[in-house]
Amino acid sequence: MQIEEPASGDIVILDLNGKMTLGEGDEILKDEVNGDGSLKLLGLTKRITDLLTITKLLTVFETYDNEADAVQSFSSSASV
Repeated sequence: MQIEEPASGDIVILDLNGKMTLGEGDEILKDEVNGDGSLKLLGLTKRITDLLTITKLLTVFETYDNEADAVQSFSSSASV
């Protein structure tokens, strides 16, 4: 799994590519996420959406179809 971090102001976006497997890949992701404030998911495939639905994790994470909405959601939640 590869993780890229394109810049978007104060918000860190993690662009994941490849297969996520238990072991090294999930540790890298965990370390990246633990360094930021909150996690929101963007651009999920149907397979991942189905998996999150089956495991009821879809109710745990905020998900977005596009980057603009996801980035905007951070400023919306900060003003609440």
